[in-house]
Amino acid sequence: MFSDTYKKAYTKVGLQGKNKIDDARIVKWMEKEKNLGKRKRKYMGRLLRPVAAVAFLTCLIGILAVPVAAKNIPDFYQVLNRHAPALVEYLIPVQKTDSSKGITMTLEAVNIVDNRAEILVSFTDDGSGDYIHGEVDLYDSYNLYSFSGDSNIGGCNFMEYDKEQDKAYFKIDLTSSEGTFDKSRMELRVYRLLTDLQRYTREISLDNFMTSCTRKAVKISGRGGKENGMESFQHLILKGNENDPRPGHMVMDISREGLNPETMEITGISYEEEFLTIQVARGNFADADRHMDIYLLDEAGNRFDAELGVSWQEEIDGEQVSFEEYYFKITEEELKKHTLWGDGDVRAGSVEGDWKITFEVE
Repeated sequence: MFSDTYKKAYTKVGLQGKNKIDDARIVKWMEKEKNLGKRKRKYMGRLLRPVAAVAFLTCLIGILAVPVAAKNIPDFYQVLNRHAPALVEYLIPVQKTDSSKGITMTLEAVNIVDNRAEILVSFTDDGSGDYIHGEVDLYDSYNLYSFSGDSNIGGCNFMEYDKEQDKAYFKIDLTSSEGTFDKSRMELRVYRLLTDLQRYTREISLDNFMTSCTRKAVKISGRGGKENGMESFQHLILKGNENDPRPGHMVMDISREGLNPETMEITGISYEEEFLTIQVARGNFADADRHMDIYLLDEAGNRFDAELGVSWQEEIDGEQVSFEEYYFKITEEELKKHTLWGDGDVRAGSVEGDWKITFEVE
């Protein structure tokens, strides 16, 4: 998955692990998040009146679970032992839950060291619907707050789905940008889940590719590939300027008529001067996350990735739609010996809720 830190900082980057992000823009985004965090703390301060605060603390002391060895909690102990065995002796079982929109979130375990937090959560249906039936995605819509630091960056990863318990387990790793976390009162919040995940592999036909095409200049949000990718496609690469330092690129100018911003599809394929270009529309990311990995296979089944890939966005009917182009340098004779394939990963089924758990770590 892509980190939301980089999506917000550089207009939703599409090429995972291959992009060069402008550090200055990351800092600017972090400052914005810091100000947002301050506003949220002021809001919480107005809500927690003295009487309510006393009642809150009384309830909190009564329901906090006593830390025990992780071995005594078989369910998440087994999950950790399979995916992160090094954490088994450090994570403290908490077992607190909150329900929203038919889904229950449980804080299974947590480990806080200075400004770093490792958290294990699970999601299951509360009985009012059938949302959790396999892998889910937090879509980077989560945050950890404490008195000392609530602006944080990091990532999360799906661990596994337990069909018998109907539980989807997630591990969240966070780093505070405002100092160490205050363990005496912490709050984990999740705002959205993507519950319908599909993965597929399909062959992409090369029967009707364009032999020539017009191109247009776009400002890209990401670029990456092989070491020789930049050298082979210099004629398509544009530099930024003082007014807009973002790099540019010449991409295929394909008609957007009839394009559905809620789907992912191949919008164009061209082959000219021993360059194969594939353009992919990934749709609007407001309520879904869509990726497609494009590659060539030879007759022996050997895989060849693109020399270069770029990503950018366009506004279509008032919506921001993400696009990618992949570039292969290959002769016409060699192309006849290869087939084109795409591995799709679509994460949809958005459920917007407000799952919130308040806890402390002794």
